[in-house]
Formats: sequence, structure tokens, C-alpha cells
Amino acid sequence: MPEVPAANADTLSPFHCGEQHVQRRAGVRDRTEDVGRRFIRPFMPDQHREFYAELMLFFVGSVDAEGRPWASALFGRPGFVSSPDPHHLVIAPGSRNAADPVNLAVGSKVGALGLQLHTRRRNRVNGTVVAATPEGGLLLQADQSFGNCPKYIQTRDITLDEDRLAAHHAASAGAQLTATASPSQQQQQQQQQRGAGALGRRQRALIAGADTFLLATCLPPGREEACSSLTWPDYVGNNFFNSLGNITANPASGLLFIDWLTGDTLQVAGEAVVDYDDTSLPGAQRTLNFQVREWLHTPAALPIRPAPVIEPSPYNPRLLAGAGPAPKPVRLVRVALEAEGIKTYEFEAPPSMRYSPGQFASFDFTVDQGGGTRSVINRIWTISSHPEETAASGRFSITVKRAGLVSSLLFDSATPGDAVAFRGVGGSFTTVTNSTRPALLVAGGIGITPLRVMFKQLLSEGRAATLLYSVRSPHEAAFLQELTKLAQAQAGAADAGADAGGGAKEPPRAAVVATVTGSANRAWRGRRGRIDEALVREVAGGGGLAGWEVYMCGPEAFMAAMEGVLAAPSAVHDHAMTAARKRPRLAVLLLSAVLAALLPRLTEAGLDMRLRLGVPFAFNPSVIALPEGGYLTTARTAYMKGVAGRWWWINSAYICRDTDINFPQPACRRYDPFGGRFQECMWRGLVDTRGIEDPKLFVWPGRGVYAVFNRKPRAIARPDAVLAYGTPPAPEACPDDEPWLQQFIAAVRPSAGAGEWALREPVALRVTVPGFYDEQRAKRQIIKEKNWMPLVADDRLYMVHSIHPQHLVFQIARDGSTPRQLASSWPPRLGALLEGRDVHGGPPAVHVTGAMLEGAGLGGGSSGSGDGVDSGAGGGRRRGYHLGVLHYFTKNATWSKTRGKDTKYYFHYFYKMRDEPPFAPCALSAEIPLVFRRARPAANGEALRRQRIWKDTSHTAFVSGLHLQGTQQQNQRANSSASAGRGGGHGGGRGGTGAGAAAGSEPRLLVSYGSSDIDARLQILTLRQLEALFAGLPDTC
Repeated sequence: MPEVPAANADTLSPFHCGEQHVQRRAGVRDRTEDVGRRFIRPFMPDQHREFYAELMLFFVGSVDAEGRPWASALFGRPGFVSSPDPHHLVIAPGSRNAADPVNLAVGSKVGALGLQLHTRRRNRVNGTVVAATPEGGLLLQADQSFGNCPKYIQTRDITLDEDRLAAHHAASAGAQLTATASPSQQQQQQQQQRGAGALGRRQRALIAGADTFLLATCLPPGREEACSSLTWPDYVGNNFFNSLGNITANPASGLLFIDWLTGDTLQVAGEAVVDYDDTSLPGAQRTLNFQVREWLHTPAALPIRPAPVIEPSPYNPRLLAGAGPAPKPVRLVRVALEAEGIKTYEFEAPPSMRYSPGQFASFDFTVDQGGGTRSVINRIWTISSHPEETAASGRFSITVKRAGLVSSLLFDSATPGDAVAFRGVGGSFTTVTNSTRPALLVAGGIGITPLRVMFKQLLSEGRAATLLYSVRSPHEAAFLQELTKLAQAQAGAADAGADAGGGAKEPPRAAVVATVTGSANRAWRGRRGRIDEALVREVAGGGGLAGWEVYMCGPEAFMAAMEGVLAAPSAVHDHAMTAARKRPRLAVLLLSAVLAALLPRLTEAGLDMRLRLGVPFAFNPSVIALPEGGYLTTARTAYMKGVAGRWWWINSAYICRDTDINFPQPACRRYDPFGGRFQECMWRGLVDTRGIEDPKLFVWPGRGVYAVFNRKPRAIARPDAVLAYGTPPAPEACPDDEPWLQQFIAAVRPSAGAGEWALREPVALRVTVPGFYDEQRAKRQIIKEKNWMPLVADDRLYMVHSIHPQHLVFQIARDGSTPRQLASSWPPRLGALLEGRDVHGGPPAVHVTGAMLEGAGLGGGSSGSGDGVDSGAGGGRRRGYHLGVLHYFTKNATWSKTRGKDTKYYFHYFYKMRDEPPFAPCALSAEIPLVFRRARPAANGEALRRQRIWKDTSHTAFVSGLHLQGTQQQNQRANSSASAGRGGGHGGGRGGTGAGAAAGSEPRLLVSYGSSDIDARLQILTLRQLEALFAGLPDTC
């Protein structure tokens, strides 16, 4: 790799006169010049070159023929941007939209930004287009390369929409062959809106809903009358002032706004002016005013799937709570030295201050930059005092390690009586509520600050907690003595209680284990060395981490090492680890409950675990909590079998019961509600199927537990024939002579009050609305949806039959007929997200009431952009909704050709329906993060036969169960269901132990699903975690 040129007095500055002017005004000129000469390079280091090759979006800015800068986004599969050497970038053809105003002709100066939204990593490169191919490929020569501050970036998980990308590439290739725009390109151009001056309503709405935009500036010509203007604050950054320097030299600028839900882009050109005296906006060091000259709005410009904010930037002042729009002064009352290089600062708490253990406080500090210039810098630190201590004393504290400019300022000059500008509290790293599991807390260095408060909180809740604390030196072990005494006091109290009761002593309810990784004098009698697998096994006991929650905090290198320790084969069985889709790594939290020697994953949604049901290759479970205690689940197995020149897809259904949600000792039996008295009809293709597919359980309050499942229709002839399992049925053709499955409903555990709905034989569901199928045929939309979704409302049973483009719900009669059809439409913006998708249903819907939401602290508003508040007689109460799951899949054509199989990629989303007929859809979540497990090589021939399937299932998943546990309604029905449910249910069981959530606790959502057609998995969400998946998305509920 080329060496960085040495900085000397004769080397030209990397900053032009405009940048130097802004740096001088900010009082950082000399310091920034030194930093710039060391970090702004005339070439790209290897790590930048590798980084660009990982991107799916690459942002560029350039100037058009009239001197206006425009910002745009290029797109493609990873690798569409590559670097053959440290001085050049290659951009593949087909990476931009037709009519994009950005000028990328040979000789154009280009500013480019590589931005990885899920890690907040970003790098800049400025250069010149030195070559272009007729197909649209570009060669960019780098003039400047440097890293950029990730501080205010909102994290998102960007995934490409393969269908839209393939269509774009095909259209681009066709346009190159004909030298004219393809039909799809012409359609996109027709949908584009252009304007000069004032923005339209749709454009203003897009800007108002944006949390991020990209700015293109350049080095000068003309001006016109301003017709529309925008204003934004400039926050503290790296002090290079590249953009502001360009604006100072040439106000012409371009903005790019992206609707991350639809892929729409809005490109705006105009002039920007820096107002150095306006700091009125929260966190602003200065303000920029932008005058719009021209704009271009392109619908669905980027082929991406919806990408809502996953984690807002903690540095963004408008996201903080507790201090209002402007900072409030808080008085410093005490400073204490906690350990070497670590001090605690105690402040008077504002009267309205509320926070949870683990959250942080945000402050603004005015720093003298020299030359008479002062600037405001924002910093956040974890609150190291417990909320109860703050409530009692009226004070809160932060604990700070001396590391940088502001922490050094605190160390050297902060004294009691000083006032500091307090912005509020924030953060989502907190303890899980309503849990009884033991907790393991793993701290590295200053990472002890949140875990100190969490440790106290867990013990105050009566939970067992063990703290592993790693420090380089005993002198740096803040709070170690305090926490050790607290653990000893807890252990002593537990021993005393056991002695008084005459029973055996319980395992320690609290323990602190500290280890030193660096040098220590002879006075240190504790452990030495890093936290490893042996230490984790030692503190966890013989059962390992089964059933534990794990919280971690520390430097990034420490966090990465700890994740490796917890996932190592000697600590957790290697086969238990499964490959999830690539998600942003949580920097400060790993929550796991290792069940049956299995490490589940904490996704953005919640706890994810594998269910070991004792049935080989069981998948697509449907877990419910029984009112009297214990859990019930169905599951399915499937494999291919060749008989008489035909391939048979053999399905078997099982039903299992256990007293523990982990199903460590399930009692399972094959589930056949027909009692063997069913013969399927026969398809005429080379592949056929038999058996029950995907039984899904749901609780009908007051009536019992029911199952819906798919099966082929009955054979027309020989109804008395009973064939051996796995042999071909008689050759009667199925109705319509084409492959399709029919939906059935059956009672599993009817209650005494079930009445006519205590079905003794499964009933086939069928659409009997007059003219329904005739109407569908006329529309060329034959709907044979096999995943009908049960929905219980007002003691009536409904089924969601189809989801999109029209949302169809049928009321179900006891004979399986549909006397009533309820049709509704999606709100336009939500419907657009599903346009072109083959959308299907999933598990039974559940009813989330407004009382549940308010009980979980989610009252007073919806999670999305709607108000979510009932303004009727109840006035201001949160509205409830029915919750369903939809899915669709895409195929990767390249993989299909190279591997000889269809590789399907499944995508699942929660969606809300209004809680009254016609149950219209009103909100769509972010993608549900499911775990995909790749099949391991089979150990024997039978296992190989069971794995033999006609498609690649490595990215297959299906949400087959949805159940709301711990609801008030469920507890109210316990007696009526228990009277008929004991003893006579499927799956045996060992009696209930009250494993269901207790009355009054926050309900939790059990999301069961099959992974890769070989695993049964369960994801557990609180209502808060569920609502977080809808945050920032349109919500008309």
C-alpha cells in the first residue's frame, strides 16, 4: 500500500480557502490542519477499498451543465463498486436510474460517500471520472480519500429488492441495445415529477418524514429568485468543514432525500447559506438555510426493501427525552474519585427526570477552541445512580473515564457548584421486565457503569444475578468493593433464610467475580486472565447457561471477544448455533436464554430459541399457553419418497405438550384428527403429496383450543379405502385437476361451553359467498390461499382468506361455509409497499387490546405516524387491534441455475387490522428478523432421504404460530377450559404447573416458526418490542 506523504510546511493544505475560512471562524484551524494532513490521503487505503466493495448503495454528487450540484444514489449487488488499485474505483453498469440529473460524464468532478447504515461506518472519496463504457460503467480516479464521522447516523438494514433490481438491469440492457429508454424506464420517467422553485405537497411530505438527507456541494456560478427554502442545524463533527467550506466558496448545493420505505428519491438543487449566529435549533453549532431552485421526484428509484430506522443515533438531540427542546442547567454537587482515571459526578436532578437502569444522560459543553471562539459539544454518559436513589436524594450521577477532550475538561476543571447544560436521557439498554431468569452480567472496564445499576435492579427484583468484571488493573476496578459487599449481603441473607427454614441452602442469589488481565501487585488475591469459556461454565454451574439472561457492556474489542466466548463450542454445543440474516450488531447488549444447551439469538424483535421436540426434522411449530398451565404445540415433518415412478411429499403432523415453554421433555404423538379415515385425491403431475400440512393452534376463549391445517381434498371414489402410510393413494383425480390444498378446522381440546363448535371431525372450509369464484375468474385472480388465518371477535370465528391487493375476511359457520364476506383495502402508502408481491397469510391472528397496550406503558399514541388514540367516549384511550402475519418470497435466479434448485428467500411482516369488522389493515411492521439454519450433512441414509427435497431451503422460513400469553382474558377463561381440558387432550402431558404468565403481568407474544424446513423455533416478544417493529412506519389504526 502506498505510504502517506509526510506532512511538512511546504505540502499544500488538504483544505481549500472556503474550508479554511469556516475552520478559522470555529477556532479549530490549526488543529484541523494537522489532523487533515495526516488523515486526508491522495489514495484509498485497503480497508476503504474493501469497504466500498461491500456496499449496495453508493452516494455521489456532481455538477450539471448549469453549474448546479445534484446528489444521487447508485445501487447494485455488493461488488458493483470495486477498486482495482488504491487510486481508482470501478462502478458497474446499470447502477443508476434513467434521467438522473447527476453528471457522471468523463471529466466530471465527483464527490462520493460510502455509507454502511447498519454499522454507521462511512468513508469519503473525491475524484474525477476518467473513463466510461457505452453500457454505463465508470472509472473514477481518487483525488482525496478519508473517513467520516458516524455520529448522527440512524441505523437501518438495507436489503435489495431482487425483483426490482433484475427488472432495472433488464431495462438498462434493453435501452443500451436500442439506444432508447425501455418501456419500464419510460414508465418511470413518466412517473417522475420535476419542478422549479416551490416544492409540491408530496415533496414537502417526503422531506417532513425524513430523518436523513445527503448534501452535495462543490467548488462556483449564478443566482435567481428564491421560491422555497429549507433550514437545518449543523452539529458537532470532525471540524474538517468540507461541506461548509464548499458552501462558503460556492453556495450552489444539492440535496438527496430518500423514502426508505418505498425507495422514492427527491433530488433538490439550490443554494445554501451558513448562519453562524443562529444556534436556536437543538444541538446546533450554526444553521444552514437552503433556497430551492429545482427538484426531481422519482418514485421507487432505489430497488430496496422497506428499511425503517432500527436504532436512532443517541447523539441526535431531538431524540432525547426529559429536558425539552432546549437544554436545562443542572448543578454539579459532588465529584468523587472512583478508581484510577475514573470519577463520578453527581448533579441535582430536574424535577421531571425519569429513567430506567442502563440509560444514559446527554449534556452540552461549551468549549473554548482558541482565538476567542467557543463551540458547543454534546456528550453522553451512562447514569451510574439507581433510579430509586435519584428519587430519594433528588440527585443523579454519571461515572466518566478520562479519555478525550470533554472528559479531560471535566477531570481538570469541574467543581461543585458548576452548572452543566442537560439535554435529557435516552437509550434502550435496560433490563428485561417481568422475567424470573437468573442473569449473567459481563463488564469490561468502564462498561461497569450501566451494569452496576442493572445489578442492583435485578437484586431488588429478587432475581439471581452474577457479575463478571474484567479490568486491566485492580486500580481501575470502579465500584468493585461496593458491588462485592452487596453480593455478600444478598448471599448471607439467602443462607440465613435457608437456615431458619431448616432446608438446604439455595445457590447464591448474587455473586461478583472480578479478574485482572494486566499487571497486579501481590495485594490482589483475585483471579487473573481474561474471561473465558471455563469461567463462564464455572459461574453458570452444571446446567450451563440454560435459562439465563446475559447482559454485556464494554469496549468494542471486549464485546467481540465475549460474543466469541459465549458462542464457542466448549461453552455451547456447536450444532446449536444458527445463521441469522445479517443484522446490525447490538453494541452493548447480548440477551440470551440458553435453552437445553442452546444459545438463542436476540434479534431486533426479541428472544429467539430452538425447540427440541424429540421429533427428527420437525418444523413449523404452533405454540400456545394453556390456561391451566403448561404449553401445547403442533409441528410437522416432511420428506420425499419415490414410489412407482412418482415422487411423494409425505407430511406428518405431531402435537406435543410440556410444562415448560422450552419443551425440554415434551410428550409428543402423531396428530391425525381423522383417525386414519381419510384418503386424498390424486394429482396428475409427477409430484404428489399426502398428509396434514402445517397445523396451527389457536385459543377460542370459552370454547377451547382449535387447529386449522391444510390437506388435499378427499378422493371422490372408494371413501372406505384406508391405505398404508407412505403408499400411493388410489388414482382418483382431485377437483379442478390441479395441485391445491384445502383448509380444515378441528377441535383439539374443546371446553365445556363450546356447544356446537365442539367439532368431533375436522370440517373443510369452503367459500360459499355467491359468485365469489366467478368474480375472481373474471378478474383473473383465482385465489386458492391455503393459509387461512383464524380471527376471533365477539365470540364469532372469522378467517382472513387473502391479504393483498384486497383484504378478504370470511365469517365461518359450523359446517365450514362462509355466510358473510368482509372486504377492505390497504391504505395507499402501505399498499404500495406490497405492490407486485405474491402476498400470503400465516398463523392465527391475536387481539391486542388498548388496555394491554396501556398496561405496558404504550398508551397515548400509536407507534407509527397515526395517532392511535380513541377520541370517542373513552377519550384519549389507546385503541386495540388484531395482529396478523403476512409473508412473501422471492427467488434468486442465479442460484437456481447454478445449484439446480429454486432458492427462495422468505420475508415476514406483522400487520395490524382494525379491531372491528371488516378488520381493515392499517399498519405494516418492519421485517420480522427470523433465524435461518443451513442443513448439516446427514449422518445416515435415512436422514438423507428425509432431507431430500426439490428446493434449496437455506432461506426458507414460515411463521406458523402466533399466541398472546398472559392476557387478562386468558386468565378469566382458565376455569372453564381446565374443566374439560385435563386428561383428554392430545399429547399426554404431566399436568399443568402454572407455566403461563401470571395475571397482571405484561402479555408476551409467542411467535413460532419453522426454519429452513428442518427446525422448530420460537421467538418471544414483549408488547414494547412488538410496537418497536412498527416505529416510524405509517400507521392509520
